[in-house]
Amino acid sequence: MFAIVKDNTVQQIIQEGSQFTVDGVTYANNWFQLATQEEKTALGVMEVVYGARPDDKYYWVTESAPTVNGNVVDINYTSTPKDLAGLKANATSAIDQQAFSLLSPTDYMTIKALETGTAMADNWKTWRESVRTLASSRKTAINASTDIPSLITASTVTWPHDPNYVAPTPTPTP
Repeated sequence: MFAIVKDNTVQQIIQEGSQFTVDGVTYANNWFQLATQEEKTALGVMEVVYGARPDDKYYWVTESAPTVNGNVVDINYTSTPKDLAGLKANATSAIDQQAFSLLSPTDYMTIKALETGTAMADNWKTWRESVRTLASSRKTAINASTDIPSLITASTVTWPHDPNYVAPTPTPTP
């Protein structure tokens, strides 16, 4: 992204690769690639630098107006945390949904064991229990969260792989 700046005021923001018009002159969509630094400076072109954007899942985010900062144009963000109680409810629900989606394909093993007396393999029992235990511990941590950063940490889960999982083999680099 680039900005056209006149008298220390941002006139327009331009996506690289877009056609644009300044003072009645239309510039081709490849002008930024072809123009010299002197031509860009003469036109008032400055690079646009974006600050880190907070996660919209957890914050109400507002983009600031562009400001000239030396030889770049800065665009930053302000954020307001969303309702923690509602975020906790969503996070615990997401954990339940993830655990369900992991366990449901193997529920037949439990049903088969109950109906036929055929025992489920121990490695599958262990894996299923590890998913349920992890889900329970994450939900406890989520409910104990007192702010957004602790909620983000608590709701970040690395689920265990099922016993049939085969890790992909890395391809060697030449």
